Amino acid sequence: MHDRRVLNLMQALHTGRVDRRGFLRRAAALGVSAPVAMGLLGSVPVVGAQDSTPAASGDFDWKRESGKTIYPILVEHPYTDAMEPFFPEFEELTGITVKYEKLPETQFREKLLLALSTGAGTYDVFMTGYIDDFRYVGGGWIEPLDEYINDPTLTNPDWDFSDFYESLIEVNRWDGTPATGVGEGSLWALPVNEEGYALMYRKDIFEAQGIEVPTNYDDMLAVAEQLNGLEFEGQKVAGFVARGDRTWPTITTGYGTVFWSYGGQVMDADAWKSTVNNEAGVAATDYWGKLMKFAPEGVTGFTWYEAMQSFMNGSAAMFIDADHMAGSIEDPAQSKVAGKAGYAIPPEGPGGIKTNIWIWSLGLASAAKEKNAAWLFMQWATSKKILADSAVKNNINPTRKSAANDPAVLAYMEGWGDYAKVYQELIEEYSRVLVPALPEFAQVGDVWAQSVQEVVLGQKDAKTAMDEAAAAMDQVLASIKPA
Repeated sequence: MHDRRVLNLMQALHTGRVDRRGFLRRAAALGVSAPVAMGLLGSVPVVGAQDSTPAASGDFDWKRESGKTIYPILVEHPYTDAMEPFFPEFEELTGITVKYEKLPETQFREKLLLALSTGAGTYDVFMTGYIDDFRYVGGGWIEPLDEYINDPTLTNPDWDFSDFYESLIEVNRWDGTPATGVGEGSLWALPVNEEGYALMYRKDIFEAQGIEVPTNYDDMLAVAEQLNGLEFEGQKVAGFVARGDRTWPTITTGYGTVFWSYGGQVMDADAWKSTVNNEAGVAATDYWGKLMKFAPEGVTGFTWYEAMQSFMNGSAAMFIDADHMAGSIEDPAQSKVAGKAGYAIPPEGPGGIKTNIWIWSLGLASAAKEKNAAWLFMQWATSKKILADSAVKNNINPTRKSAANDPAVLAYMEGWGDYAKVYQELIEEYSRVLVPALPEFAQVGDVWAQSVQEVVLGQKDAKTAMDEAAAAMDQVLASIKPA
């Protein structure tokens, strides 16, 4: 497996998809020694700027598909809300008509899956996440993008692929190997919105109580206990809040940040068995049960929305979830704690600092009727200007380095404490795909979440619950194991 992945990595270096530093870092992660990696580095001819770039940006013809109509399908999301006002600019630039649908997430997924699976070509472009891509790639429903990106006749030289955060591009690469292979192989989508998982806390309460931001999980538990039940400015505060319902997003956000930082792993990809009940997984789940004792009443019914609302209405002192909730937390029209929140990297556990990641991206349908016109739309929608302009309309976090550091974007986040620094550090250092590459991960995650909730409710101890979770997850894994 390492031999194949090293070859893929060498190809990525050759085509400019990773730089020399990225090559050495990823080679080390594959177990390649430094001397061998340096030797491989010297053996790979890297495509230069003259080989991969059109003559001049002024030569790029945005009108080449004028008169065509494309049909994107999008999720109701801050990204979409931020982008909609700019669609007329694209139509004027290209002469392409955009007829799009925008749907709530559940309805969106159902309608898109049906359309893709029939091969009818109903939609040209669609929003997607990497867990969805595992299914779409397997079905042959999503187009690999490398040839489009590397074709100077199709891609505007000013688009600048290298400006995307490399870690976010890696999220959308997959070589098709079940359970593994993320970050390798073809690129399936372009990132437009990112969330990592940060520790959000009440800066005003911490300062008033003389409390330091916890940097390890023992300290975090102690702080949660200390602040739980505190009366602050006439309001009773819980020590901590997070998602707690019986669905897989609970697993991949707050709980998962603890689980992976404790050194937990979801499964053994070779044995095709769950490992959530190993020593690290049990310890993390036991800790989570203790921490959630200091959460608001009813937390086991909280999705992202209820957890965020609890923090925004001043009911909780700490919160681990999607960092880009800051856009709502810092909005005085929505939040009682605007200007009172702090943002930090999550604590370090026995396994280090690890958080999962979620990215909304744009994919190109394999059955699209207007692929070249759709590719123009994808370039435009992920351009430096559009991602910077949409960021100040709450499409955070930006997926390009230039947009993240655009003066207007930084000004938009002014007053948010360390937020801009924290989310970029999460992107660059800590937030990665930590779930296995399974189209059916939702089934696996739901089973797991049910057992975690039993621990939070005090119905079972962590060891019993994780043993039962592993057994139930193994049944799901056995039903989907490749022949």
